[in-house]
This record gives sequence, structure tokens and C-alpha cells, in this order.
Amino acid sequence: MFEDRGNWIGIALLVLCGLSAGTMLGYIRAGEIARFSGPQWLGATVIVVAIGLTIYLTVQAFRGRHLSDDLRGPRRRWWRRGE
Repeated sequence: MFEDRGNWIGIALLVLCGLSAGTMLGYIRAGEIARFSGPQWLGATVIVVAIGLTIYLTVQAFRGRHLSDDLRGPRRRWWRRGE
């Protein structure tokens, strides 16, 4: 089921979204406003890394390379991939 790396990325994003939603629902239930109280440089660093990663992956996609390139034949059934 998880032999393709593209699946792990999707699962990681799903977990991240679930944690984010749980945090937001906790703040809503408590009636508070979520505020970032960490160091100021951390927020700027996260934004710069996210923008840089987006640009890098976009350039890679236009060059024809994808993170989840499948070397198996396109007609191969999903339940026979392990063979």
C-alpha cells in the first residue's frame, strides 16, 4: 500500500491538517484568539523556506521531473504492484 513515496507525502499532509484543525477547534471552543508567541525570526524563516520550496518544486515540475514518478507500466493494476 505504501510502496510509492507519493503516498507518504499525502499521509504527512493529512496528519498536519488534522493537527492544525484540532488546534483551531480547541481555540474556538475556548473562545480565544490564536497568536504566535514564538521568536519573530522563526515565522519569517518558515515563510521564506515555504516560498523557496514552492519555487523549486514548480521549476522541477516544468522540467518534467515529479516526486512520484512511477517506473512501472501504466497498465499495471494497483493490486499487482508488489509482484
